[in-house]
Amino acid sequence: MSQSGNTADVNQATAPEEHSLKDDLKDLQFSEVYDLNQRTIEDTYADGPLIQDVAPLSLLRSEYEANDNHVFVKEIDWLINNGYHDFRRVKGDGDCFYRAIGFAFFTRLIQNPDKDLAVVTTLSTLMATANLLEETGIEKLVYEDFYTEMEALIRWVVVPREGKSILTIDGLLEYFRDPEGSNVVVVYLRLVTASYIKAHVEDFENFLFHPETRELMSVPDYCNRVMGLGKEADHVEIMALCDAFRWNVEVAYLGGHSKDAINFVKIPDAPYPGFDPVFLLYRPGHYDILLK
Repeated sequence: MSQSGNTADVNQATAPEEHSLKDDLKDLQFSEVYDLNQRTIEDTYADGPLIQDVAPLSLLRSEYEANDNHVFVKEIDWLINNGYHDFRRVKGDGDCFYRAIGFAFFTRLIQNPDKDLAVVTTLSTLMATANLLEETGIEKLVYEDFYTEMEALIRWVVVPREGKSILTIDGLLEYFRDPEGSNVVVVYLRLVTASYIKAHVEDFENFLFHPETRELMSVPDYCNRVMGLGKEADHVEIMALCDAFRWNVEVAYLGGHSKDAINFVKIPDAPYPGFDPVFLLYRPGHYDILLK
């Protein structure tokens, strides 16, 4: 698995001609951009559900414009002009990446023109992840309930659950807004991510940095952190999860530093066949679902 060229450099800042926060954020350090962005997120997400309704990107644009974050506005303009018109907000609780990618993947599954084949393929992949968990020392007692619910959720795409019709986007949204259901997906994805890293140590061991100290972590310590709820995901986790489930993801990075185009990172480098990619929108410290 190749890791070169995947990591988005959101830390680079070129000195502008005029140092003005109002006109340009690119002279800020990553931590400053992160803090500014977190305040915007907290102001707009505080009381919202875990997954929100589809909203136009122009709404996000207006929020940054109101805060004089003009570089973010330019980046959002680029997305809109290139066909990305909508997004779904995901609650910023530390699990936003896993919740966003889980919801986006199940949306793709529901929308697949050949649902039966897509479900069979996905169930086969899910079974392989259960084997991976056991091979890396996760006892069945730990993951069994989460696996069973994941399997039922996948089957629900083509077979009605008791008392319910076949899963729709509205039904999926209701499921993901319920913390009990949504967290089942989050926990299982975290377990699989950690297990994939353990099973492919040689691919990841030089990139397991602590998010705060930036010190290299041991594989066990890093994986223990991955498995905990409320812990922000990094690029290593995205790569591991996508490889484990054979998912294609394209992440648009809004860092407040781009003038001409958004940096889209495609994971993996060579897409897996069978599924169109899902799109995520990254702002420092947060993931939402991007829609075309």
